[in-house]
Amino acid sequence: MRRKGIFTLLAAAFMVLAFTAVTFAANVVVLKTTVPNIPKSTCFQAGTDTMEMDDQTTMRESDVIQFTLNNQVTACKNLNMFMSLGTGALSASADLSVSASSGADTLTFTPALAAGEELGFVVRVTNSDSTAGQIMTLTLRKRIIATGALVAVNTAQTFTFNAVTAATDKLIIKLFDNKTTAGTAQLFKFNATTGFYTDAIIAGDNILCIDTLTQNYTGENVENNPDSLPFNTAQKLSFSGDFRIAHILGTVGFQYTPCAKALVGHIKIGVQGSPQGPLDTCTSFDFETAGNEAVASNGYCNDHKAGNKMIIQSTSAFEVTNYTVKMQIIVERGGVAKAIPGAYWSSVSLSAGGYDTLANACSGSDQQSQTTTYLQVDGVTAASPRSPASANCDLTAAEKAVTMDTVGFPASLNIGAGEFFLFFDLPPFNYDPAEILAGDVVKVRVTLTGAGCLQIQMPDFEVGTFGCALAPPPTGALLFPYFTGVGAGDWWNGIVIVNTGSTPGTATLTVHQKDGATGTFTTPVIPAGSLFVDLLENITFSGTGLGGNAAGIWIGVTTDGISTSAVDGFGMMAVDSAGEAMGYLPRK
Repeated sequence: MRRKGIFTLLAAAFMVLAFTAVTFAANVVVLKTTVPNIPKSTCFQAGTDTMEMDDQTTMRESDVIQFTLNNQVTACKNLNMFMSLGTGALSASADLSVSASSGADTLTFTPALAAGEELGFVVRVTNSDSTAGQIMTLTLRKRIIATGALVAVNTAQTFTFNAVTAATDKLIIKLFDNKTTAGTAQLFKFNATTGFYTDAIIAGDNILCIDTLTQNYTGENVENNPDSLPFNTAQKLSFSGDFRIAHILGTVGFQYTPCAKALVGHIKIGVQGSPQGPLDTCTSFDFETAGNEAVASNGYCNDHKAGNKMIIQSTSAFEVTNYTVKMQIIVERGGVAKAIPGAYWSSVSLSAGGYDTLANACSGSDQQSQTTTYLQVDGVTAASPRSPASANCDLTAAEKAVTMDTVGFPASLNIGAGEFFLFFDLPPFNYDPAEILAGDVVKVRVTLTGAGCLQIQMPDFEVGTFGCALAPPPTGALLFPYFTGVGAGDWWNGIVIVNTGSTPGTATLTVHQKDGATGTFTTPVIPAGSLFVDLLENITFSGTGLGGNAAGIWIGVTTDGISTSAVDGFGMMAVDSAGEAMGYLPRK
């Protein structure tokens, strides 16, 4: 029994040692993550990844650590940076992207790195609603410190982590924790112009932004599952730990919300004059100003009502951070965007402000002006917009600003905590009358980008349609209570319709015979200040059963284009054989 007990103890001790050997073995990686609660959205910041590598873990140049987002969740923001492993000495500072459990721990580079070179990871995240957007990679490469260029791959180059203080010490690599170049001196962003890793990583770069809405992800947790793709399969990393990187809550949404009684109307179209006259009549149109066709300096028609504002509402409070805003003018003709819009930004600054309620957004005025740059229709060439036009139709190519962009000038937009409504005070618009037609619809396309992951692509926002809606033509009415009939005979009957107005129009005569027969006739156009005169027997009325000279009739007259106040007339009846005649004025 004693020998059996000793054997049991030895077996147990062996199992503990074996477990210890497995737990702290080379090329074993424990993944630790933060798991924030985030809304389901097209772009939101996920959590962080921390890899803890055991003693004697070795990786070879060109080896890849790959993370795959599950269930079609994709990245919504690009990241391309170089994370340096340094010179071999390690720090225990938790503020660094690459550190160790102890400051005595080291990295060994085999062969030794050439002067001016460093080994590190190229970290890539691709913004794509596809398989490419699900995969994040860390590829071990060498970089020339002075230029930022990558060195040709040498698969003989390796690094090995040495746990000096204790066998349990770890090499710690942190991802997506918003560390910057200034904070670590280990991170460098890819410069697309030079093709080298030289640029500083700034706040908002080193984070993971994910889209859980576009692919309609239905799960509760988002995971980024790790894998190792080594050059030498014997050096494949083994991962364990928590792979979750976000916990999904409800959907966050953004929409345009109108103020009460606001109504988007039509835009007046001016005429380009000449040096000899007449003068230009093009006037800028300001979306927030009610239209007034009688005021020359007002660019909107009467149907554009007071209270129009561009207000974006969020289902959750806007993040208090710095934002960049891009606004592009889109002009549609027949539902299709025109290549040459015809409407352009003026030089007035864009203003913005956050509010807690819609009522305050509709009545508020504490906006903050934004510094912007402008681009022409090609999206590349800089524009210099002209001040708002007053009776001026002339725009140079450089003044035709289509895109307004605050990139390079991020600002708070005057958004405070707990604010759900964002109001943009749009600058007045200029236009070129040679490039637009009545019926062209002017819209603004807004993209809002936060300092972190927030990217809002709003639907196109309509600001008006060119061409004032025509008022219905004036109408009028007359009543001629009696004529003897419409036919020829002893009695003849004459009618006069007079247009005393300033616009041409027509008159429709409807005859009602005593026996119930009816008929109609529409006159030719009666010019302004003119009249229509004819004998009833010479008029061809539609209808059947009309006839005779003494049947007894009455005639109602309606006008199109001639108002009641401008229409008049006279009725005449006579019998030549008896020398009898009479006339009268119609009733209105």
